[in-house]
Amino acid sequence: MPLSSVLGSYKGLGVPLFGESRILQDSTKDIITLEHSSANAGRFVTFRDSLSSGNSVGGVSTKATSDLSWFNADGEFVGSVVAKQTQVAITGATTLTALTTANAYRLNVISTQAASSVFITLPSSGSCEVGMWIEILHNSTAGGVLHFMTTGSNAGGEIHAHIDSSATILSTGAVSNVSTGPMWWKFMCVSTVGPIWALSNLMSQVTNSTVAGLQTIAAATTA
Repeated sequence: MPLSSVLGSYKGLGVPLFGESRILQDSTKDIITLEHSSANAGRFVTFRDSLSSGNSVGGVSTKATSDLSWFNADGEFVGSVVAKQTQVAITGATTLTALTTANAYRLNVISTQAASSVFITLPSSGSCEVGMWIEILHNSTAGGVLHFMTTGSNAGGEIHAHIDSSATILSTGAVSNVSTGPMWWKFMCVSTVGPIWALSNLMSQVTNSTVAGLQTIAAATTA
């Protein structure tokens, strides 16, 4: 039986249990309001993959294996680690590994090691947007083998990064890791013309230096 309209349901209708639905706003008031009981506990909304068995009803405070993301009891959005992380398997020097918009706004873990130069392209000017960011995490066993580049070549596209403690700014079409060890980089799109990317080394600095203790950044060649 439909809920009474005096309870605030949309035109006296309840929320459908099956199929897609659309609620069309007819005023400036909130379309849907979710309110806790007096206990003020439990998630507001949970987004979950289909379950093959078991109870599909939420109500737990910890993450289930099928939960992708949710709005917690404080109304905060919590994204799943799995949903925000992408494994990137790099290919050989003869084939480009392309990062696309599917790699944007998430941590990209390079899951394979490279003994020789490999080339990884950033999203092109036609697909990126100002403010788009891409994080890279890798524990490299060889220096100078990862070449991140603007799509195709260095013509038109630029990557800007600080490369030493004297605030020297590198401007090039490709950058590479000079040293071995952990690297945690973040590329941020500054302009879609080119495009232009800013690169930040997110590893902890030592004695205010942009070199000591960091994965050193250097200009690289393009494929």
